[in-house]
Amino acid sequence: CLHQSLSISDSGVRWQPPLPWLYRALAHGYRQNQDLKQALTTCQKGLDQCPGDPLLLKELGSILEIQGELAAAEATYRQYLEQCSVTDEASGAYHVRQRLAQMLEAQKRRDEAQEHWRAALAERMDYLPAVLGLMDSYMATNRSQEAENLVKQAVEFGEKTIPALVAQARLDMHRREFVQARSLLERAVIMAPSDVTVREALSHVFISEGQDWTAVEDALLAVLELNPEHTAAQANLQVVRKHHKPVQGDQESPSSSDQRGKDTDGNSLAS
Repeated sequence: CLHQSLSISDSGVRWQPPLPWLYRALAHGYRQNQDLKQALTTCQKGLDQCPGDPLLLKELGSILEIQGELAAAEATYRQYLEQCSVTDEASGAYHVRQRLAQMLEAQKRRDEAQEHWRAALAERMDYLPAVLGLMDSYMATNRSQEAENLVKQAVEFGEKTIPALVAQARLDMHRREFVQARSLLERAVIMAPSDVTVREALSHVFISEGQDWTAVEDALLAVLELNPEHTAAQANLQVVRKHHKPVQGDQESPSSSDQRGKDTDGNSLAS
């Protein structure tokens, strides 16, 4: 059926009535197969027939972002959010707000990024990437009070829930209270052993502490076991294995005391 649909699409025949979900499914399939040119063409055809369709806009934004066309991706994500507000289809918009916030944060447009993270958490307080992104952004701008308020907000959602544990652990990590951060995240791992974000957060604590590179490697492998395509974990694991071989009889490498969270060239590991 997929082959037949692709043939129809490629021949230029249009579906009547327009089927935006089918265009999106085809575009998503092309993107998964790394055929970005065809994915982009399919999205554009779909939007020609179904202008402003939120799901097609969301898919188009993802394609543009992968291609590195960040200005176009940002504009498309914003159009998606505007369309959701008009059509009352905002459920799931937190995913797009997360992507948009990450792009804005990378450009140091932190006030805008934080606005989108807060909006994402207003929709889904248990969306951990937004919890971590907002916490990191607050701490990067020395907004410790806002960071503490985020912890309180997570605790109000549920004192012993995953968001509360992860938010407090992230704050502890930034304060270099690593023992407490590890303890909280180890509890979170027990509660949600298959949650990639929780395990990634634990690896960040080990990386930031920079004391036990065997533990860092184990934490990164746990992330990759759940998601073999996790690019940040892959990159960090490569750096750890290349530059942080433990000295026999000592878990800490000779330079680890002044290389916490960095490779031997002084480059920060992703955390």
